[in-house]
Amino acid sequence: MKALSVRQPDASLIAQGKKTIIVKPKYTYYRGPLLICSSAKPALKLSGSALAKAYLVECRAMSQNDCVLSRCLYKPGQYVWILDQIKPIKPFLVKGKGGLFEVEHRIEVLE
Repeated sequence: MKALSVRQPDASLIAQGKKTIIVKPKYTYYRGPLLICSSAKPALKLSGSALAKAYLVECRAMSQNDCVLSRCLYKPGQYVWILDQIKPIKPFLVKGKGGLFEVEHRIEVLE
């Protein structure tokens, strides 16, 4: 499955369904299932762990209207990766990387 490392607290906010837009400097053509992983730094609770499964449904240039759902200030020249069907999973350790990367692991969605 494709995975993306996201800094805390954003990774946990995504897993809780409180953040549905990720702001990134690069565009991606990928659409589909995405494993949301908490980056190892800073070292906080659940750092370096997979936390949620989502679907990346859209990627486009950021607008000022995206600030509320992305929980950040407007950043001209950045892109928003829009997530849908976010579900928390049973966390497991993941060695993250920059950008999209592959993870092979059994995913256990929490109800």
